[in-house]
Amino acid sequence: MKKGLLTMILGLCFSILCTVPIFAEIYTYDAGFSAVSDRAFHEMAEHGQWNMEYDGDWEGVYFRCSKLPYSFLGTSDGCTCSCESGSDIVSVKITVPGGRSLQEEINHHFEAEEYVNTAAKQTEGMAPAEKARWIHDYVCNLVDYDHEGIERLNSGQGEANYSVYDAFTSHKVICEGYSRTFWAIAGAAGLPVRIVLGTTNGREHAWNEVLLDGAWKAVDCTWDDSQTGIRYKYFLTDITYDNSWAQ
Repeated sequence: MKKGLLTMILGLCFSILCTVPIFAEIYTYDAGFSAVSDRAFHEMAEHGQWNMEYDGDWEGVYFRCSKLPYSFLGTSDGCTCSCESGSDIVSVKITVPGGRSLQEEINHHFEAEEYVNTAAKQTEGMAPAEKARWIHDYVCNLVDYDHEGIERLNSGQGEANYSVYDAFTSHKVICEGYSRTFWAIAGAAGLPVRIVLGTTNGREHAWNEVLLDGAWKAVDCTWDDSQTGIRYKYFLTDITYDNSWAQ
């Protein structure tokens, strides 16, 4: 594959992942890759790029680069990724739009990671189902739905809050922010967890699944965070949403 074409594809992939949910996609928490991502972000902060060892497998390069947005806990909306190959090194760069600083974005990532790890530590010693419920309640208590943000987004007047950093600092996020925050804390707590991006009632939506006793169970903190308090209608359910489950 030509480098220019790969750059274009990666840029498109990052733009889509960071701005509009992809239907019928599932992203599973990968503790090993999260550690790789941290090294990548540290290197980008210091040198402006991540130099990744290249073994001739462009598909592998694409896979690792395309996973970066969901490992990025900062405010990564609109970021694009590009890479180019030397003899044995692939240089990966993230471009931040809107005059925002990459350093600031990366600082947000590590700040959010500290919040996540602090929360996850509080689940030590709990059984898996108990962890899932504690994190579900924690997320619902941490944030409110970003109604103003979704109005801005729908009207084309700006972005809504949806990053893990937003959840811990502004305490207002849309559904993707709820699911990303649950995913990050549950993953750090050792639960097999994934983000599901799909549709509900014909509208874009994001939620989670956790693996308990060999079965994936749905967790939807957004819909369980009601104005009258936390509910458990969408906690550890077998509910299937529209066009949502990857085959």
